[in-house]
Amino acid sequence: EYDALGGAPAFAYFKDLDAAFPGAKFILTTRSPERWFASIAAVLDHRSREMNAFILGREHEDPEGNEDAWTKAIAEHQAAVRGYFEERPDDLLELSADEAFLWGPLCAFLGAPTPKVGFPNASEKIRKTSLLYKARAGLDAVTERLVP
Repeated sequence: EYDALGGAPAFAYFKDLDAAFPGAKFILTTRSPERWFASIAAVLDHRSREMNAFILGREHEDPEGNEDAWTKAIAEHQAAVRGYFEERPDDLLELSADEAFLWGPLCAFLGAPTPKVGFPNASEKIRKTSLLYKARAGLDAVTERLVP
């Protein structure tokens, strides 16, 4: 029913997703560690703590005071993704959020036609009424009940 999956916790299971969906394409979005940390720290709230603890460990669940651990974790994740797809470069596209996203590389990678409209603004805030916001809030609530 869906064409794509992204965000937490999906990124942590890229190898499992690759095995479950042969022929799938993967996109690794990157940015400088400083910009990434500032962005992630700004969007996290108390509902994200269990997910953070799952990904980074209980001692690093709060981004405040843990910038080194968080930026190390993202660097390790990016290196792991690049290493995993090293022998399959046609299955991985890397896009840097430090540069303007363009339709051309993305559409060529996906074998899709290039839209005639500009690329959507990636820095738009998620509206609290959006389906994505509600899905994340629901996932956080379930996670908090499952993890003591």
